[in-house]
Parts: sequence; structure tokens; C-alpha cells
Amino acid sequence: MQPPRTINVNNREFWDRHPDVAGQEEDTGDFKHPEATVKVRSLCTSTAPVRLWLKNAARQLVEDVPGLGGLILITASELPAHCYSHRQKDDPRWRIECPNCRTHNPADIVVEIINSIRDGIREVSATTAIIAWNWSWTMWGIAPPCREIIDRLPADVILMADFERGGYKDLWRRPRHLIDEYCLAYAGPSELCRSVFDAAQKHGMRTMSKLQLGTTHELASVVSLPLLTNIFKKASYHKHSESAGFMGCWNFGNQISANTAAFNYFLSSACPDDEAEALRSFGAKYFPGCDAALLARSWQQFDRAMDYYPFSIPFVYNGPMNYTLAFGQIYVAGKLNGRPVGPSHLIVPRGDDLAGAFDYAASGHKETDVFSLDEIIVRLEKLAAAWAEAVEMLTAALATCSDTKARDEAGNAAICGAVWHSTANTFKIFRLRRNWDDSMRSEFMKIARDELAVLRKVLPHVERDPRQGYHAEAHGYMFDAQSIKDKILALERLDKKRP
Repeated sequence: MQPPRTINVNNREFWDRHPDVAGQEEDTGDFKHPEATVKVRSLCTSTAPVRLWLKNAARQLVEDVPGLGGLILITASELPAHCYSHRQKDDPRWRIECPNCRTHNPADIVVEIINSIRDGIREVSATTAIIAWNWSWTMWGIAPPCREIIDRLPADVILMADFERGGYKDLWRRPRHLIDEYCLAYAGPSELCRSVFDAAQKHGMRTMSKLQLGTTHELASVVSLPLLTNIFKKASYHKHSESAGFMGCWNFGNQISANTAAFNYFLSSACPDDEAEALRSFGAKYFPGCDAALLARSWQQFDRAMDYYPFSIPFVYNGPMNYTLAFGQIYVAGKLNGRPVGPSHLIVPRGDDLAGAFDYAASGHKETDVFSLDEIIVRLEKLAAAWAEAVEMLTAALATCSDTKARDEAGNAAICGAVWHSTANTFKIFRLRRNWDDSMRSEFMKIARDELAVLRKVLPHVERDPRQGYHAEAHGYMFDAQSIKDKILALERLDKKRP
């Protein structure tokens, strides 16, 4: 929940009756169509009637839904909610205008919302869980671990923290690189997560983790990223800690796969504590008849391959990996049209400008946290090559398993590998077209023919598994068998035109 959600300013029936609770106004709209804005107004939580409404509404919800296990509260939201949702106290670009809230700090608002909801629930239930997710509390300049919020919350509130965000991973040629999103290529918990857990536990609160176990923004249009070594490490932490639990899903990355089964197995008492033994044990159980030792080594190789992944916020939000297998419009032998490709996690009209994936100045990130275009291409090529080795091992290991899960997992891994290869090609074509002249046609066609081979090889795997290509946050397919066939046809036509 993101309480309290805003109300359209044109809802005169409401605002004429309740002018005293009017808060900050914002322009909002559909993420897919940001130009279609709607003006909304917050219910101001600095007013007593709104806090009382939050309390009463929470109490009534638990009364009306007696089987409800609990509520997860997001109090720093992407969508407008309370008056400080999109505002800052001191930043002139986003300065808060609500006369009630400008005299308060954002931490005050967060604490009041959580406490109001908690108090209403506790009037009727001592057991319903109230989980406060710390997502982006730092957006207001509150120094982590946000003690000015944590220390003012009741001890019976459970604090949930992002497990990987704010961590550092040693990547290839990039030691101690910042990880600031969900990440399966990084085991965690991050230093930031540990500091939040420590602060909450010292305050007497229980803690839990926010994870994504299927896949993440690293590549969200496949069933899973088969990084089971890190799945083991994440599970092992929870198995041996005093954590109250975890949330392993979100609005995407929720397909059932070896990842989800493995996490539960790794939590169990039957799982060995040694990583290699645990991987072999799970492999033998989940894929009966497989070569469990070789399978474990393939999972370890997938993990090593991801050390080349150019993890950065601009890349995961604006890179083409989710849709590259269907992205035929980039293959034009000429200058760029200059229109941005758009977000990687939404289905929007695609241009051909990929600069958003590496432009640190426009993204607001440090240069050291972002990868250049040339770095991205080199890393993706190395990632694709190392991943291909792991796919070969995994396919051989599963060849003796007749379970359909074996075919699905092998196909899924092959599709991931094709995506890495195709993404490298997409960036190479983009690099050529940035400074295009006709002398580049030969190199252009070399890349196009390589892409054609990738698509022909991956198509049977996509045809066999209709789950692939679907991005749940985008509510649609980023790629499917037909869109790959269309791209193949377009590249074949190019190939016939050029020697």
C-alpha cells in the first residue's frame, strides 16, 4: 500500500466537502503516456482528520478481512501519495508548497502515516503484521540508515529493507562497484541493508528482506536468471539469521522456475551448508537423472559470467536487453533519427537513441557508477561468451533428465545468452550509426548477419516456451516468436541487398 493515495483535483464533490484536508498538488499520468497528465491533490497527513481516517480505515480493513496476514507500507512512493511524495524541503526544483507540511520534515510524515495505520490495526488485532518498507526513504536527504524514522516507530512494526541496494560488488575491471537496485548477480546483503537491520534490531524491531528471486531489471523479460549460487547465498543468510522473513516477488520476475524452488530448498534443514554440495543436492532433487556435478559447475559459471554485466541504473532502466530480440528498427544503414528508445521496463514507441543507457550526466549519477558505450559493448561480448560456456555445460548436464523442467531451464538459459549477444549487437549498430558514413556498410552487414544467426538459433526455444518475452510490469510481450520472425525477415532482406 502507498497511503494515502491522491484524489483528482476535479473531484469537486469531495473537495467541496473537505477543503480542510487539501495538500500538495501534482501532475501525474500513465507511465506509458507521460504527456497525458492529470492534476491530483494529496490528502494532507499533517491534518488530524486525515490521520484519523488512516487509523479508522486500517482498523476497518482488518475487521472486514479477518484472514489478512498484514500490510506492507510504502511511504516514499513513485506515484503521488502524501504531500512529500514528490517534494523536497530545501531543493528549489521540488520544494513543497503544502502550507501544513512545509513546517514539518518528511520523516515526520512517514512516521505519522505508519503510526496511524498501526494504531488502527492494533485496536482490533494484535497479530496482523505491519511491515514498513524503507524503499527510498533517503530520497529526502535522510542519512541512512534513517534512524530519525526507525527510532520513532513502534517496536511491533516490522522493518523491510532492500537486500541488495546500496551494496558494492567487484566486477571485471571495476572493483567495488555500486549496486543500487534489485540484483541477482550480487549476493548481498548490502552494507546499507545491514546498517538498517542493525538500527531496527537495536530499537527492538524485527526485520525482513525485499528480494526478487526470479529475475530483476538486469533482464526482466525472461522467466529467470539462473544465478543459483547467489540464490544460495541469499537463502543461507536468511536461514542462519534472525530475520522475520522475506518478500521474494514484485510486479515482475514472478515465474516459477528452478530459482524459486532452489530458494525454498536452500532454506530447508535438508540443504547442506556447503555451497557446492547444496547446488549438487538441489540439482539431483529438482532434475532427477541429471549430471548434478556438471549442473552445479554450470550454475557457478553463470555467476562468473555476470561479473561482466555493466550494472548501472542508466543501463538497467534504459538498455535494450528486454526487447533486443525483437528490436529490428535499429538495423537501418544510415544516421540515427535521434529519438530515445524509451524505458527498458515499459512498452513504448522505440526510437534509436540508446544514449540514456550510458549518459551519466543526464542520469544524475556519478561517472564512476556508469559504463561508457565502449565499455558496455566489451562487457556484453565477454558476458555472452562466458554465458555460452555455461549454457553448453547446463545443456549437457540436463540431457539425461526427462522432466520437462529440464528442457525449460535449458531453453531459458539459452534465451538469456541470446539476449546478451543481441544486446551487444544492438549497441554496436548504434555506435556505427552515431557517426554514420557509407564506408561503414560492410561492418554494418557483418553485425546484421551475426544477429541473424543469433535469432535463428534462439527462435525454437522461444517457440517452445510461451512464457518467454513477457514483462509483467509492462503488461505485455517485449519479444515473442512472431516478433523474432519479423526481425529475421527484415535482416534477411537487408542481407539480399548488400554483398
